[in-house]
Amino acid sequence: MNRTSAFFVAGVDDLVDVIVRATVRHEFTTYLIGSRLPSSLEPGAARETKRLLHADISSALDRKWFGRRVDFDDPEIRILVDVTHREATVWSAPAWLVGRYRKFDRELPQSRWPCRRCRGSGCERCLGTGKTYVESVEEAIGGTALLACEGVATRFHAVGREDVDARMLGTGRPFVLEIVEPLRRAADLDPIQRVVTETWAGRVGVSGLRWGSAHDAEAVKARECEKSYRVVIAAPRPLCSEDAARIADLTSAELKQETPNRVLHRRGDVRRRRRVFRAEARSIRGGLIEARFRVQSGTYVKELVSGDSGRTTPSVSALLGTACRVLLLDVVAVHDDITALPHDS
Repeated sequence: MNRTSAFFVAGVDDLVDVIVRATVRHEFTTYLIGSRLPSSLEPGAARETKRLLHADISSALDRKWFGRRVDFDDPEIRILVDVTHREATVWSAPAWLVGRYRKFDRELPQSRWPCRRCRGSGCERCLGTGKTYVESVEEAIGGTALLACEGVATRFHAVGREDVDARMLGTGRPFVLEIVEPLRRAADLDPIQRVVTETWAGRVGVSGLRWGSAHDAEAVKARECEKSYRVVIAAPRPLCSEDAARIADLTSAELKQETPNRVLHRRGDVRRRRRVFRAEARSIRGGLIEARFRVQSGTYVKELVSGDSGRTTPSVSALLGTACRVLLLDVVAVHDDITALPHDS
């Protein structure tokens, strides 16, 4: 088959013009061409035609698109050319925004939380929002990034998650925001960080933003980090300095934890072993104790305090011989291997 017969349906220049028009709004440096040929072509002829067609289109695009190149492994956009109808469809690979967040609002979940009853479709229970909580950290950061990148949706990946009623303090929790089908993938990050900081002041903070890759998301999801917590503990009786001193006995303790009763409705009943690396406490006003724990990834700290009806042993409740409960919980550090970023106190 010669090159002339290979392109009997439409000239290469016509197809290149179609591609340029279809991609004019997309920001990218790497791409991959695919094509749809008439079904009447027999398989062998179709393969050869595609090979020649893609080579000629790429060569023509190289002359138009300075600084862009074909990437067979991980292109930023994929272009499917319908040769018969002279149309091009563009798929944009996700953009990946890496950073750290802090959360100061005790009524804000990390990620979008679909309503349990309607599963996101909207009902009376969720007032038509489709969500258990109206807002989230993901939406605080993702809403701004989505506008800047002109994407269609976001997915949030982080090194673990804190409870809704817990604050995330210190240098923050590492996260990767996946922006689905972005038109722009090199947006200026300073305005994104500034808008989030100003719009969500006192509720969410973000720092150290940079553009990353799918490898960053995989690394974040796979990373298991020790975490440090600050906990304010109450009990039926006033707690004193002697009680606080006994909590230090949990240093180096190995916990046996079953899935907490409070999450059994959505997680399997699993027994796990977790380590308390450090425990210290002091008595504070009101017959309360302020404790600090450094624990292994995946430790349920509320149950470390309460004992969860014997599902966590040892526990602060068992140690002090009274039913202890958490009044306030803060994550004060995620001990990851990412360089700590500067933050506001």
